[in-house]
Amino acid sequence: MKLNNLTLQEIEELSNRLHQLSPYPNEEKTRIYSLDLSCPSCGHKCIVKNGHDYGIQRYKCKYCGRNFTITSNTIFHSTKLSYEQWTLFIECELKHLTLKKTASIIGVSQTTCFSMRHKLYDIIEQMNRNTV
Repeated sequence: MKLNNLTLQEIEELSNRLHQLSPYPNEEKTRIYSLDLSCPSCGHKCIVKNGHDYGIQRYKCKYCGRNFTITSNTIFHSTKLSYEQWTLFIECELKHLTLKKTASIIGVSQTTCFSMRHKLYDIIEQMNRNTV
């Protein structure tokens, strides 16, 4: 799926969801996450804090026993890029800029931009499957 196939409503929904998924929540978002956090594997809300992983709080589901962070199952999982770089990347994608131009704007390699594009397309595909 390409971004130019999205309607304005879908682009707005994507933008809103990305802002909600920031792995660097401010204090207000932290309170929201702690109230709303559920296991990405099983969906249960019976979770406990379980240490830190490179400065990010880890959680453990008491129901299924799996560990996760707030970035699990998001485009921010296993990335060294900042939230601002991701936001800028998405803006470049919406403007249909080339990978070379996008890479120079956000300060990463073309290969990294290629990987970011595919992560983004996977998220869009998941959104489409969930709305159908």
